[in-house]
Amino acid sequence: MKLVPLATLVHMDIKAFSSRPNSWKMRVLHALN
Repeated sequence: MKLVPLATLVHMDIKAFSSRPNSWKMRVLHALN
């Protein structure tokens, strides 16, 4: 289990959210699962 700064992941996802909303949703679901 590798620890990655949550803030960094969120920041990256927010930047890519406008261009890839589907990818963002998939990342969230994958992270929850």
